[in-house]
Amino acid sequence: MSNTITHKKTIREIRRRGEIQRDALTKMFFPNDEIVYTEQVVLDLKNMGKSMAVFVSPIVGGKAQTENGQSTKIIENPPYVESRKVISAETLFKREAGEAVETGAAGALQRKQAKLLGQEEAEVKNKIEYMVGQFLQTGKINSLDGESQWEYDYAMSNKVTLTGEDLWNTSTSDPVADIETAINTAEESGEKVEVIVLGQNAANDFINNTKAQALLDNRRIKLGEIDPKKLAPGFKYLGTINYSGVDIYSYNRSVTAPDGSNVKILADNAMVGGPIDRSILYAPIINLKDKDSPLKFTARYSDLKVAENGKTAHVTTETRPVFEPGDMAGYFSWVVTS
Repeated sequence: MSNTITHKKTIREIRRRGEIQRDALTKMFFPNDEIVYTEQVVLDLKNMGKSMAVFVSPIVGGKAQTENGQSTKIIENPPYVESRKVISAETLFKREAGEAVETGAAGALQRKQAKLLGQEEAEVKNKIEYMVGQFLQTGKINSLDGESQWEYDYAMSNKVTLTGEDLWNTSTSDPVADIETAINTAEESGEKVEVIVLGQNAANDFINNTKAQALLDNRRIKLGEIDPKKLAPGFKYLGTINYSGVDIYSYNRSVTAPDGSNVKILADNAMVGGPIDRSILYAPIINLKDKDSPLKFTARYSDLKVAENGKTAHVTTETRPVFEPGDMAGYFSWVVTS
């Protein structure tokens, strides 16, 4: 009987079954997926919440309005995000803890591939989650040391760094007033701020502030709308601002960079916020070895590539994500504590 686990379709199915939910920011701010069918990704970055229609004469035709606050940007050739694992004879016949001695090679291969695909999916999600953190804090997506160089600037303008007595870890600070200012500035554009996320130190300073404690209610937990046990690792619900309905969370997670160092997804001193329910656009994956269908129009593409000598194989998972935030005026990023 042939080992169907090596079929590409089976690999993709194993990957789907092995998804791990650790992408709190992605699920919150960019939960929607859209497939792009060209190498160029066209983004409409707009501030249409302030744009207003005009009076016109019922007799004389009106003038065409300029596209105030709207710009179109084209991202040429979005970069690939890839996770790659190797299967060799050494790894294939190395038994896992608790695995029966009599387990056959076919069964071992199947379990090994399933495990690697699960690891790859987790790594891809971690990368996208880190990219979302970059976007929310800086308005930019930057490559790290050890990666192919790439940068895209979404031109976030609402960025503030507190200093001196305004820092939240001082007795003279007023986190409540700062949050009100951040929300009001963002919503002046016509966008709705729905979520604020605090880094670990910012969250600690916020919780320990007496004014902040009076600002929040936890009725959403009591009503069963939010189950703290079901939130992603490191993601905690602090409460809802009682007068505006904005949910406040804290986030404390690190991922491993290409150079082996640990990097925070959200800096400890950060406060970020903005609208939710935006989209990630996925450019096509190119696989020229597949002559019948070289373009893969999918959010993820997993493949098995066997070496010419037949002794090793590479299991890969690829994706090409581009964020589509829409109105950038609705986002804000503050540094609030030291």
